[in-house]
Amino acid sequence: MVHLTNIEVNAKNPEYTLDYSLKTGHKRSLSALKEYLKTNNGTDWMPIWEEIKDIVLKTIISGESEINEGVQIYLQSKYSGHELFGFDILLDQNLKPWVLEVNIAPGLYPHSGHFRPVNDPMAKDMLNLAGFRIPGDQSTDKENSNTSGSDVPDHLLLDKRWWSQTLSGEEKAKQKYYCDNYKNETILSTILDNLTPDDIRVLVDTIDENSRRGGFDRIFPRLDTDKYFQFFQKPRYHNILIHQWLKRFHKNETEGISLVEAHCKDLKHLAD
Repeated sequence: MVHLTNIEVNAKNPEYTLDYSLKTGHKRSLSALKEYLKTNNGTDWMPIWEEIKDIVLKTIISGESEINEGVQIYLQSKYSGHELFGFDILLDQNLKPWVLEVNIAPGLYPHSGHFRPVNDPMAKDMLNLAGFRIPGDQSTDKENSNTSGSDVPDHLLLDKRWWSQTLSGEEKAKQKYYCDNYKNETILSTILDNLTPDDIRVLVDTIDENSRRGGFDRIFPRLDTDKYFQFFQKPRYHNILIHQWLKRFHKNETEGISLVEAHCKDLKHLAD
């Protein structure tokens, strides 16, 4: 049972102990693990954590093409698709991390191994991160924004144009141009100079998601994640767009947000 990560199986081990403080026993918090490594080995946790992020990101990228295909087939809008993955990571004797397995929707459903002090805060952060997008009337007139007669508050309703998956000819041409030149940094640096409605919606969604991430740590996109572009089967326009936004505004995020807000005030993000 030494390498099993299934708590329902491990709990049958007569030597299994569970300390609800997560400081001792067979289930411990990351903070307890960090303290253990520091006290017993004098080990700095951060390099290990960065390696874990690295293999998690590479694992996701290895299935990115299939995930993207599924989004295109099964979702009416990319704004309505979210998934929680649980990574089981093994640290070997050299503290090198290895991926054991990846689980779908871990800890979200009550079962004999459901551990509320860990699972409930995670579920809360996940739901906040995903956000609920409730389509409202296409009209921007507040008086007519809730014509369905539902009890949903107006501030939760979303203009249906937010959900648009249809790109204009200009948007398609721009996306193709930057994907074709994804290795030319001079060209890429101009991607924010003329933002399309789709660009603005993606940037707004990225900024909003990051602001409500809770205990989650965003590992992609970040300022340094362009080094992972080489692992994708093909360049993704939105990855390029967000990375360039981070490069330009990482030292002054307020300026970047103001730029996006100005476009939204002009309703450019809802242009047909």
